[in-house]
Amino acid sequence: TVACRRGRSGAGAPRGGALWDLLRKDAVAGALEEGQAAEAEFLAARARAVEAGRRPSRAVTSTTAFATLETGGHAAEVVQLPPDPERPGGVVFGELVHRVLERVPLDAEEPAVRLETDRAARELEHPVEFADPAARAVLGALGHPLLADARRAQRDGVCYRELPLFHFEEATGTNADRGTTDNSFETASALESEASEEAAQASAAGHPTVAPGPVLVEGVADLVFRAEADAGWTVVDFKTDFRPPDDPDHSASQARYRRQVSLYARAVERATGQPARAVLLYV
Repeated sequence: TVACRRGRSGAGAPRGGALWDLLRKDAVAGALEEGQAAEAEFLAARARAVEAGRRPSRAVTSTTAFATLETGGHAAEVVQLPPDPERPGGVVFGELVHRVLERVPLDAEEPAVRLETDRAARELEHPVEFADPAARAVLGALGHPLLADARRAQRDGVCYRELPLFHFEEATGTNADRGTTDNSFETASALESEASEEAAQASAAGHPTVAPGPVLVEGVADLVFRAEADAGWTVVDFKTDFRPPDDPDHSASQARYRRQVSLYARAVERATGQPARAVLLYV
C-alpha cells in the first residue's frame, strides 16, 4: 500500500517488477490471470514436494524388534555364569546390571564395582537391596575369560563398548509377498501391526507410505572386540534373565536373544569385512 501511494505521487519509479504490474489498475491485460495461474502452479509443486518429503526412503526398526521375526543369522554361542539363586530377576535388576557394565572399566576391582553399583542404583531409583547381587553379577562377568580377551583387545585399541550399529536387512511381510499391488510396506518386526495400521491410515488420507526395500536395523552392541590381530571379531551381548530349560518361555526367549546378537555380528562383519563371532553371555 505504501509503495502504491509513492508511485501515484510521483515519488519515484514503482518497484516490484511484474508483481507491481499485477497490482496496478492499468496492468497489461491478462497479467493478473497469468500471475494467479503461476502462483497456483507453484503452490501445487510445493505441495507435491512436501508430500514426497514426508515419505520415508527406508523403514527403520530396532535390532530387538527385528529379532522377533528374523530366522537366519549366525549360530550364536550361549555362555552362562554359575547361577546365583539368591539374586532378584526381572527388567529392573537387568537394567541395573547393564548400567554398571556400561560404566566400569573392564579391569575394575571389587571396590570400584560396588561403588558404581551403589551409584547406579540411586540414579535409577532401584531398590537398594539390588545393589549387592548386581555387583556380584558384574564381578562374575568381568572374571570370565571372554572379558580377559576384551581387556587385551582394549590395550590394542580394538575393543568397543556400547557400540552403535546400523545395517540393512531384507524385510519380510511386504504386501508384495501377500500378492497385493499397493505400495504400502510393513517391517518384519514386533512393530509390524502398528506399522501396518499407520500405513493404512496414511493411504486412506492420500499420503504416500514407506518405499519398499531393505529395512534399516539399528541397535547397540554391549561389547565388540578383536582379541588377536589376525583373528575375527567377538560380539558379546549381556543378559541377566536366564530361564531354566523347564521354563515355558526358555526356548522362545533364548532363540530371540540369539537372533539379536547374531544380527549385531552380521553388522560387524559387513562393516569390517572380517568374520564375527556372536556370544550370548548370561551373567
